[in-house]
Amino acid sequence: MANKDGHRRFGNVRRLPSGRYQIRYPGPDGRIRTGPDTYERKSDADKALVLIEAQIAAGEWTDPDRGKVKLADYAATWITERPKLRPRTVDLYRWLLKKHIAPYLGGVPIGKLSTTMIREWRAKLLGNGVSVSVAAKAYRPRVCIFTIFGIRATRSRRPAARACGTSWPGWGTTASERP
Repeated sequence: MANKDGHRRFGNVRRLPSGRYQIRYPGPDGRIRTGPDTYERKSDADKALVLIEAQIAAGEWTDPDRGKVKLADYAATWITERPKLRPRTVDLYRWLLKKHIAPYLGGVPIGKLSTTMIREWRAKLLGNGVSVSVAAKAYRPRVCIFTIFGIRATRSRRPAARACGTSWPGWGTTASERP
């Protein structure tokens, strides 16, 4: 169906009293969301809407509210909610979270984490005398959490089942970083 004159097919742009432009759009869940930024020009706001629409269509859009959750909180919930983890694995993941992940990255909102931060965290672990195998074990749940959360460490996406299974090494790492 063709758009009516003056109507957008996705989202809307409104002018604020300050003279800047704000975007609103429906997320994939049907909730109306307000864009995180305001724009000086209407054309910039229109471009932002087009980018968001493309992310939603490609399945790459992530709910901005979910990105505000701290890594330690989300990881603790993630470990508790994994029904197929064996008790020893749950204990190991909780210990790794408490000992190696939370002190460095636990207070960081998930939406702010980057591949560079993860690599710096790994380098700190190794620099503090943590063995390569323990650093690799601490890295594994982080990959699963990110995959399920919808955050990509690299440009190529792998299905969550593969990233959380035996194929986790190599997802966002280089050969020298893998155990």
